[in-house]
Amino acid sequence: MKDPILAGAIEKLSRDFDAIQWQYLDVPPGSPREKTQLWPGLPTEDVMICVYKGTKLSELFHRQDFFFFNFAYQGDYSALSYLSDNQVSVHEGECYIGQPSAGYAINDGGGDETIIIGVLIQTEAFFRYIGEHIDTVTLQDVARHFSYHPNYISSLLPKEIGKTFSEILLEQRMERAAALLDGTSLPISEVARLLGYSNSSNFYKAFREYYGISPGECQKKTDPL
Repeated sequence: MKDPILAGAIEKLSRDFDAIQWQYLDVPPGSPREKTQLWPGLPTEDVMICVYKGTKLSELFHRQDFFFFNFAYQGDYSALSYLSDNQVSVHEGECYIGQPSAGYAINDGGGDETIIIGVLIQTEAFFRYIGEHIDTVTLQDVARHFSYHPNYISSLLPKEIGKTFSEILLEQRMERAAALLDGTSLPISEVARLLGYSNSSNFYKAFREYYGISPGECQKKTDPL
């Protein structure tokens, strides 16, 4: 490592790694479910960076409730992926990408020193991003922001939460629409614009299909007498 700043950061993060309190979801004895690793950072942290540096890498097979990227910064290592008997090799310069609930375990017998830089992302941060950019967000935007392929995001969402990206986006938009119609005096055309609709007609149609009433009827219900 030629960059002294980077070398210092890696050294510090590798020392901090030993102090991380890894916690797991309790699994009853005899249960077929694997252990699930919980978010190790503070609840207010969306992203966490940690570094493992050593010559022997080993951990129990588990699942986790967050996204992560494990980058092999120095050296190669082996890992169990998705299944407890499926071993893969991660070579220097490569990145292993893990999704929530996917099985994983570093399983390397030792040898030369290996440095793995891990970037952990809270699952909630992923969905919060959609909510915060609801007026313009697309599947491609979400994939680009979190460094995933759009096809991967498209297949991940129904599997993890039972809804497609379009369904999540519609739900978020309709909830925000109802809040704006209920809590502000904005004209319906402005509400439609704020939610990313190109014209009011599309907004009217989507709102009526979702709630069974028109935006205007919603406003009348909340107008003070």
